[in-house]
Amino acid sequence: MELSISFPGKSTAEANELAADLQSEIEMMNDHVEVQRVRNHADTLDFGATLLLVLAAPAVIELVKGPGTELAKGIAAWMKRTGTSISVKLGDKDVLVKNVDSDDLPGVMAAIASGTPPKP
Repeated sequence: MELSISFPGKSTAEANELAADLQSEIEMMNDHVEVQRVRNHADTLDFGATLLLVLAAPAVIELVKGPGTELAKGIAAWMKRTGTSISVKLGDKDVLVKNVDSDDLPGVMAAIASGTPPKP
């Protein structure tokens, strides 16, 4: 399963820095996720302003099971620490995520993955 994370409203330079920082965080917290930086435009010289997360089976199960997901909680903690909003894309679903608590993001991520609306 592939999940992409981008940084709406940020310049390419800012998004590059945020992508690098979040990539480091994700790589430290989860062994079942391969993180790649992807350029938004092939004709630019940036290092990649979007993160592509390739989730191995254990990470997919963890993501879909909802609350308790360490990956989602780690991303939420990073968002809070940096004050950053993210756009999460999974298949044809693209969701803007902002101002979430580390306890809320696992449910949001599980809802995106399963195609059901998150519970309030």
